[in-house]
Amino acid sequence: MTISELHIQFDLQPENRINILNDVAKYRNKKYLFVDSLDGHCYLFDEDGNEADIKKLKKIDDQMFLDSNIKSIVIPDSVEYIENYAFAYYKNLKSIEIPDSVKRIRNWAFECCENLKSIVIPDSVKRIGDGAFWNCESLKSLSFKGKTMKQVKKMKNYPFGIEDESIIRCI
Repeated sequence: MTISELHIQFDLQPENRINILNDVAKYRNKKYLFVDSLDGHCYLFDEDGNEADIKKLKKIDDQMFLDSNIKSIVIPDSVEYIENYAFAYYKNLKSIEIPDSVKRIRNWAFECCENLKSIVIPDSVKRIGDGAFWNCESLKSLSFKGKTMKQVKKMKNYPFGIEDESIIRCI
């Protein structure tokens, strides 16, 4: 479902907003997070179903996208933390854009994202949790912006659950 389709449904059935959001969005901390299936951009809705300011989203919560069907996601540049298991078992995920605002990626955040092919970690990320990329079978490139290999190897939990360290690069 796209954000346009969601808005159309809201316009046609305002009394069912929460039922619609429960079907297509993830609910955490009194907010609904919706990802547009066409372009991967995120949208935030309050608990009444009204569109909220996406800049209020500071973290992707534990298991927020656990076992989701979306193929790509663009994390909003207000997000600072990607929590434990946030994208775990997200089998259809092929691409993700992590903004420079992210400071920490917690344990097992991308565990078993078996179709994720590459990921770029911004220089702002200072810590990556244990097993963050464990069992990402298709991952061919884990690139770090603004860091040297020496700096990456000194990060706690290196190699972050990756068996083939040759895919880890600095750009």
